Amino acid sequence: SAEGLLFSKSKLLYGVDRLAQSQKVKETGRVLLMEGYTDVIAAHEAGFDNAAAPLGTALTREQLALAARYGEGVVIVLDGDEAGQAAAERGVNVVLEAGVDAKVAVIKGAKDPFDLIRAQGAEGIQRVLDQARDAFDFKLDVIRTRFDLSRPVEAEKALHEVAAMIGRSESDSLRELYARRAAAALKIREAAVMSAVAAE
Repeated sequence: SAEGLLFSKSKLLYGVDRLAQSQKVKETGRVLLMEGYTDVIAAHEAGFDNAAAPLGTALTREQLALAARYGEGVVIVLDGDEAGQAAAERGVNVVLEAGVDAKVAVIKGAKDPFDLIRAQGAEGIQRVLDQARDAFDFKLDVIRTRFDLSRPVEAEKALHEVAAMIGRSESDSLRELYARRAAAALKIREAAVMSAVAAE
């Protein structure tokens, strides 16, 4: 549908009308954010009534705020292909800005949730959810694989990307905790990370 006064894609989630009565939200405290409508439908049919999806847009802060009304945190469930990885990174950036408690669950083998559920049932998607990782740690791993940290020039590029990511957080305490985690991952001093964050 076209956007209008009563309908804004960037502020709504497909399946949000089911979250208030969701048994899985009550059990886990988390909303599953998937990419597509068919993924959400398949998830609900498999018993994951805490699944929702952005309405054909990239994940937004408004959508995260909407999900946070129903659960304590979110799990971003994404395909294992390149597009899914890229979407995960964009979603993590939004999550860090909003300070939302988020995990990332990536489906291996370039399947989407719909295909995985069709092939392996509820057990298949549950295995993926059991391996969900903290969103910040997920992004750190992506950065570490993107750069050769044994080379100072590459390590500096990685530091700048991490610093930009940490700087997106509006919480002072979270920035400090992220800096500590990043320093250990990049094998540099925490002060160097905080200095880079301040310079961004």
